[in-house]
Amino acid sequence: MAVSGAVSDGNGTAIVNAVVQGRYYGGGEGYEIVETRTAADGTYTLYGLPGDWRVTVYDNTGYNHSTQTLAGLTTPSSTFLSGVTGVGATLDITYYRAAVVTGTLTKADTGEVVPGAAFSIVGDATSRGRELARRDPRLGIRESLRRTINASLYWNTSLAGYSRPARSPFLILNVGDMVALDPLATQYIPFSVTFSGIAVDSFGHRSRARRCMSSPIRATA
Repeated sequence: MAVSGAVSDGNGTAIVNAVVQGRYYGGGEGYEIVETRTAADGTYTLYGLPGDWRVTVYDNTGYNHSTQTLAGLTTPSSTFLSGVTGVGATLDITYYRAAVVTGTLTKADTGEVVPGAAFSIVGDATSRGRELARRDPRLGIRESLRRTINASLYWNTSLAGYSRPARSPFLILNVGDMVALDPLATQYIPFSVTFSGIAVDSFGHRSRARRCMSSPIRATA
């Protein structure tokens, strides 16, 4: 008896050499495990006994049972096949394509690219990363999604004399989307007012080695 199918990336491209594992319960006390790798066209075939099967795919990189290692793709969850008969079963497995958010961080006054800035994308899932602008100023933010979510983008890196770009709320993302951020939303704005003074403690004594922080006030219409 065979369980067979094909593994693809969601765009119809075969994922070659991925590990496909089947666990089946043939009526004994435990379960049996069978594994194979996908062929050049992404197809696979597992052989075993009739019964309940659970089929899991693993990425074709690194350790045999790696997941979430393919750029721009999310490894799908395992699939349960109930009551597979002697005729066998067909199961095609599709990786989820990432939604991709792109943009370029710059200084508003000079247009200079800001390299190495850290960011967070927060929604139904959270992604953390660091821009590789030393080689490429594009953000190349990739967040793997399994469904439509409402996400927010936060900038975590501070620059002296500048306010960070405001968070980008309500990014509505679907699997495979390409979303380009508005350039005005990815600018560090120079401070226009300088504050100075002496830091003191609650007794009025000067405080040394204290870090003072302020939050920019943004005017709204």
